[in-house]
Amino acid sequence: MPPKKDLTITAETKARIHDILQSEFGRQVESIALQPGSNNTRYTGADLNDAVQVQNEVGAYSLARIALASLDVPVTPRIYGWHAVDMDTKAPGWILQEFMRGAVLNDEAFGKLDRTAKDSVVADIARIFHLLQQYKLPASVVGYGGLNFDDDGQVVTGPTAIHGATKACATYHELYNEYLKTQLRRMDECDVVQGWQDTSDMRARIDAFVERGFQPLLERSIEANPRPVLIHGDLNMLNFLYDPETSRITALVDWSFSHVASLSDEYFYSFPELFHIVVPEDPTSPANTIRQAILYGLDAVTNEDKAATPMADWTLIERTNAAFVAAGVTRPADLMPGIDALSDLYWFIQNLSPGLFSCRVCGPEWGHSRSKPPNGTQKTL
Repeated sequence: MPPKKDLTITAETKARIHDILQSEFGRQVESIALQPGSNNTRYTGADLNDAVQVQNEVGAYSLARIALASLDVPVTPRIYGWHAVDMDTKAPGWILQEFMRGAVLNDEAFGKLDRTAKDSVVADIARIFHLLQQYKLPASVVGYGGLNFDDDGQVVTGPTAIHGATKACATYHELYNEYLKTQLRRMDECDVVQGWQDTSDMRARIDAFVERGFQPLLERSIEANPRPVLIHGDLNMLNFLYDPETSRITALVDWSFSHVASLSDEYFYSFPELFHIVVPEDPTSPANTIRQAILYGLDAVTNEDKAATPMADWTLIERTNAAFVAAGVTRPADLMPGIDALSDLYWFIQNLSPGLFSCRVCGPEWGHSRSKPPNGTQKTL
């Protein structure tokens, strides 16, 4: 993640908010300010598809409100208005959404909670995740990909806001092939990766795997049409708000990366603090112990293995696993075999041209040099 910055609103942004409220809603406001500890702010530098990013997020919010309607307290903000990015003038899009009360659940806040409070928070997250997993998408949402609206205002599938699916995909296999094609193109365009042409025989091996290995492995990993699932795509603790008095979750925000995929896919994006992302197989990495535990069960790793993995909070992983089981969540271990090989394919695609190499998000503020890829990328490929 980038270094923390002071949260301020520029004069230009304030003027634009004033204009939106006046022109779209006939409202005059005297002042605009950030409220510390709220969800007034969000990271907007991600490499998203401008043509669909606003529509995708609004579509996801509308589905999520239905999926999570059975909760005691609504955790999905209402959308009061929105406007897509103007692709001709490049005027930014906007979403006016309900203010959700609660404090940001960052590492510091979560770390200060006692065991009972942590269990309450994790249990709420597990219940929310289970409802999202079980939600049956409406008939208008066909296939896989991002979300958009048809002429009748119904939510439909379309290009993804992330990872480069350029259209709605009839099958899950088509979705992953769309990811692959986009990343291969970006790999050649990226001034850091440079098509991996300067890296020994890397490019020849990539081309050979794409031609002969990718599709057979994809077909062995997962069926062509698994049940479509609404993926949030960023279920980290910063996107949950909570009530410090009751230790209950009050909101789930930021659906920027949402899309429709399979049960496996959320685990390639989410729960980095609680349960860890399912990473590719790498027997030389300490993170492989976490992968083994997540995929094969916590009993699959020894205490010695756990002690050699200092980056993991094993107590939290175990309690999250217990909360997932209690809530009926389908875990990575429940998706074996299949998710193991699928995760390798997913990360192969991403590492062809990782997001941090793209011009829109790569820069000195991220602490990464643009002169060469991060050390682990070539090894993972």
